[in-house]
Amino acid sequence: MKYFHKYKKALEEHGYTVKDNGHVFDKRGNRSASEDRFGNVYCDDANVTNICRKAEEELSKPKPKKRTYKKKVDQSVTI
Repeated sequence: MKYFHKYKKALEEHGYTVKDNGHVFDKRGNRSASEDRFGNVYCDDANVTNICRKAEEELSKPKPKKRTYKKKVDQSVTI
């Protein structure tokens, strides 16, 4: 998995395209960021860095736990 695939949804919301080879292109087709075959990441556009930083904060937030409540049985009522 390439580095920018983790942030693909956030980048696409801002108009960037993430290719399978790890390159990120803007709306005009210019390469904004890329990853080489050794895993090194290069970013020419500061907006891509900011988008990835905000997306990382969203991904790292702990998800709220779903609370389960037990039903209280009222035993004071007799038939």
